[in-house]
Amino acid sequence: MAKKGKFIHIVFTRFNIKMKLDASKYHVGISGYPVLSEHWMKERVNIFRKFCLPSISNQTNNNFEWFVYLDTNTSMYYKKVFATLREKYKYFHPKYVSDEQAMFENLKSYIQKHRGTDVKYVITARIDNDDCLHKNAIDIMQKNFNNQKCEVFHFRNGYTLAIYPKKLFTRYADSIYPPFYFAVEEISPDCDFKMIRQDLLSIRRKTAVTQISDGYYWMQVVHGKNLANEVRGLPYFNKKVLADFGVEPMKIKLSILDCLVYILTKIKQKIFCP
Repeated sequence: MAKKGKFIHIVFTRFNIKMKLDASKYHVGISGYPVLSEHWMKERVNIFRKFCLPSISNQTNNNFEWFVYLDTNTSMYYKKVFATLREKYKYFHPKYVSDEQAMFENLKSYIQKHRGTDVKYVITARIDNDDCLHKNAIDIMQKNFNNQKCEVFHFRNGYTLAIYPKKLFTRYADSIYPPFYFAVEEISPDCDFKMIRQDLLSIRRKTAVTQISDGYYWMQVVHGKNLANEVRGLPYFNKKVLADFGVEPMKIKLSILDCLVYILTKIKQKIFCP
């Protein structure tokens, strides 16, 4: 068996940067609030600190770098907030760019700097600023590294935690198109860094995707101001698993009524929309 080569592991987050997608379709979240406004920023930072950040700081394996991309016009108040986080977490790197394309170029440049060194591979993964990873997710990613020239993985199972307006916790298994992918790629001049581009349609068509189905490694948080996320899966009542995502179970309130309404809605959908 060949000896495993040296790799770098990058997790990246688009926090409030401008996207290439049609702005007319993405200027408001599902609640109708303007995306990237000061109001949005205040509430999103709050959600980030309650859910995403604790899930990353809760990782059992800290051998990775976390690049959090923010707009260059982010207010000084929030720049200080992220600077404080940089001082607290050695793997946390706030980076300020003009748009999504500048983020791509920054990531590619950082990775390509390792060409000619003893680092031959890169593991890349993206997490949204309102989502969570299981405490063993980073470790599982690295355990799947085996000197691949290019291989994409996805965590097939996960959870949805709705905190507003509904209060629900669901478990989602065997997702055909799950929200969390990661990739192992060899650092070479012709490497296209699939996970950086997040060209998931191209990945599904042209690249073999390896399924990881032996656990539940991601959690999406639905909070009323998401861009697109919605509750899916089956109701799950074991709140203790939230601790594996850095979330204190006792601080999360669930609604039996919301659960019943959700179940009835799903039953109606199966009956009338088979």
